Amino acid sequence: KTNTSYMAGVARVRQAELWSPNIFKLTAYGDVNVNSDSVSTSTSKLVVSNIDINATRALYYYGLTGLKGFKESDIKKLNALSHITGNAVVNTSPVKADASVTLETFRGKAFAQISADNPWDKDRVRYNGMLSVEDVDVGLLMGSTLFGKLSMYSQLEGKGRRKGKIDARMSSHISSVGIKGYSYSDIDVNTTLNGDTFASHIEINDPNIKATASDTLVRHSGGRYENTLNMYLDRGHLYNLGIIKD
Repeated sequence: KTNTSYMAGVARVRQAELWSPNIFKLTAYGDVNVNSDSVSTSTSKLVVSNIDINATRALYYYGLTGLKGFKESDIKKLNALSHITGNAVVNTSPVKADASVTLETFRGKAFAQISADNPWDKDRVRYNGMLSVEDVDVGLLMGSTLFGKLSMYSQLEGKGRRKGKIDARMSSHISSVGIKGYSYSDIDVNTTLNGDTFASHIEINDPNIKATASDTLVRHSGGRYENTLNMYLDRGHLYNLGIIKD
C-alpha cells in the first residue's frame, strides 16, 4: 500500500509498505527530485526500514519461475543465510551524497556508511566511509572452507575517482578472523592508493604469532609493474596455529 504525490518533477513517497507473504517485507519513504538534464543536479532522500527477507523462501519461489541468473554456488550461499534483516538510508544532492546500510543474519551482521563531497566530479570528489562487521562467516560468502568468521572495523578516506589520480587510504583493525580452524586476533592493516602506487602494511599481534609485512606495487608506463615485499616474523607457535600437526 502506498501514498504518493507528484509535483514539478518531484516524487514524494510518504510511506510505502512492500511485502510478499513469507518472502519479504520493507517500509520506505522519501523524496526524489529528478532533473531531466542531468542526474548530477538531482536530489533525493530515501529511507528503507524494517527490511525482512526470508532468503530460503525467496530462492524457492525464484526456482519455480524457471528464470536463470544465479549460479548454483550463489544459491547455496544465499540459502545458508536463511534470514536477512536491516535498514538503509540514502541522500544525494549536486554537492553531497551519503548512504548507510545495516544488515543482519544469524551468520553475522554488518554496518556500512559512506559520504562524499562533489560526488559527480571525478577530479574534485572527496569521500570517507566506514565498515563494521561482526562474526560474519566469510568462508560461507566466499564458498571456501579455508576461512571462518570475521570481526573487523575499517575506515576509508580519499579523493578523486579518475584512474591514475586516486589518492585514498584505508585502515582496518581485525579483532578476529578464522583461517584453517584457528582464530587469529589483533591484526592491523593499512593500505594506500596514490596514483599508480598501491602500498599495504600489516601487523599481527596474536598470542601465537607476532609478525609484520609491507608490500608496494607500482604501475609504470607501458603497463609494467614493480613489486616489493618485506616480511618479518618475531614469534610464531606453529603447533598452536595448527600449521604443524602431530
